[in-house]
Amino acid sequence: MPRCFAQASDLPIEEIKLPPGFKIELLARVENARQMALGAKGTLFVGSMQAGKVYAVQSKPPG
Repeated sequence: MPRCFAQASDLPIEEIKLPPGFKIELLARVENARQMALGAKGTLFVGSMQAGKVYAVQSKPPG
C-alpha cells in the first residue's frame, strides 16, 4: 500500500523523517482520523469522517 494511503499502524513512528529541530510523538489514537486543527488554547481537534465526529485531544500538563 502506498504510504499516502497507509494506516497509522502500518507506519512505525521511527520511520517518519523530520527536519532538524522537529520532533514527533503520539498524542492519541483516533480511528480513521482525516483532519486536524489546533485550537487557540492548545486543544487539538481531530475529525473522523467515517464516524462523523470531531474529537478534542488535550495533552497532559507538564510534570
